[in-house]
Amino acid sequence: GKPGNFTAKLRMRPRYIDADKCTACGLCTKYCPRHLVDQYNEGLAVTRPIHIDYAQAVPATYFIDPEACLYLKHGTCQICVCTCQSKAIDFSQKAEEKEIQIGAVIMAPGFGRIPDATLAKYSYGQHPDVMTSLEFERLLCASGPFEGEVKCISDRRHPKKIAFIQCVGSRDLGCNNGYCSSVCCMYAIKEAMVAKEHDPEVEITIYYMDMRTQGKGFDAAQKKAESMGIKFVRARVADVMPWEKNLKLTYSTLDGTHSFEPFDIVVLSVGLDAPADAKNLGEIAGFALNNYDFCKTETFAPLFTTRPGVMVAGAFQGPKDIPESVTQSSAAAGLVAGLIAKDRGKALVHKTYPKEQKTGKDEEVRIGVFVCHCGINIGSVVDVPAVEQYTEGMEGVVYHAQSLYSCSQDAQEVLKAKIKEHNLNRVVIAACSPRTHEPLFQETLKDAGLNRCLFEMVNIRDHCSWVHANEPAAATQKSKDLVRMGIAKARHIQPLPEQTVPVTPKALVL
Repeated sequence: GKPGNFTAKLRMRPRYIDADKCTACGLCTKYCPRHLVDQYNEGLAVTRPIHIDYAQAVPATYFIDPEACLYLKHGTCQICVCTCQSKAIDFSQKAEEKEIQIGAVIMAPGFGRIPDATLAKYSYGQHPDVMTSLEFERLLCASGPFEGEVKCISDRRHPKKIAFIQCVGSRDLGCNNGYCSSVCCMYAIKEAMVAKEHDPEVEITIYYMDMRTQGKGFDAAQKKAESMGIKFVRARVADVMPWEKNLKLTYSTLDGTHSFEPFDIVVLSVGLDAPADAKNLGEIAGFALNNYDFCKTETFAPLFTTRPGVMVAGAFQGPKDIPESVTQSSAAAGLVAGLIAKDRGKALVHKTYPKEQKTGKDEEVRIGVFVCHCGINIGSVVDVPAVEQYTEGMEGVVYHAQSLYSCSQDAQEVLKAKIKEHNLNRVVIAACSPRTHEPLFQETLKDAGLNRCLFEMVNIRDHCSWVHANEPAAATQKSKDLVRMGIAKARHIQPLPEQTVPVTPKALVL
């Protein structure tokens, strides 16, 4: 095709589950007899052939891995079929191919992995406590295999010393990656600080060539890490080898001194490689790649590929962090919006909402309170069950509950169901990130037939669990106070009509 008129051919792989019927209850996973290495958790946990990668996945629908399913591979089992209460499992689904007409393309496949041969130089794959930064990230994550608890993979002991090795697979001509990945320094500092917060006694050392902490507030993050006791050593690491229960790390400093030091965990700060199928993608879409198999662009036109009408954004254009990727994606969206401006609005799908429930001043106030664990971001500090039970008997509260992640799609479905089941006309949610999550919850209220203004949010992460991380009792009491205040406010809020105002379609850029 050409700019403004492309034809894309898509292959849709089957989920073997009807997304409209699946309620994401997880019952099928419990009964599935086959175990499977959990790729989402970097192989640090096991899952089942029928699973969902993580709680906040969109859509909140399970899928079946055809390469691991006993029925799809060998024609046996089907235990999940009779287990599913909503009859959502459908083994008759087939792969579908469809063609769609589009006006522009944005290439954003992300980045690839550093080759195992490069990691093997540091005993990766030979000792379980030598891990990549991606694996360590999952280990630290509240929803990860260890629920955020820092442990050695080999014997589940708590590490006393952790080393980070920088520039693994970056600035390395040995693996044809002569570039800086730009993100490794900052994510290593971030992971080190998180590990230090989880276990203040652990000793952490970061071995680096150059600390490239360019960016707003990045230098301050490094200084904060140093103030927390994290050591930065400018050196080249020559070898990592098993040594009794530990790992012996050999390194050379700028003055020519050769030293070695034992560690419990060694984290390899891996760089960003080009996607494994970059060449195939370039051939399909007709654009060129650079020497490192990232998308080829011009210095002053970083979003344009060599094919008109095909844009690029994110790490596929070159290694970059999340904020810069978001900036590029916004810019790319603006460019393609201009490209297809003449066709804008011709294929809109208008969302419909149920008729809004009338809520007058004289009607009984029926408040539902939902308290979120947010994994361990809130739950590791605040006693969430105690906060939830604290709302029992409060004026106007007719229902209260907890949720693991209130922002997940399945939690939104539960919220809508409870609004209808208990005839709620006010909702209070104690969770986090009101700037991003409040509009999400308000949209859910509209889907349930409530005015979006009949909602009150309490931020017990930023105001309680984070600022009082070392005072769980005080954080819990403060959470109770904030929730009580939110409920008191909810008793008096009234529905407000949606308003529109005229907009002058002109802009001034200074």
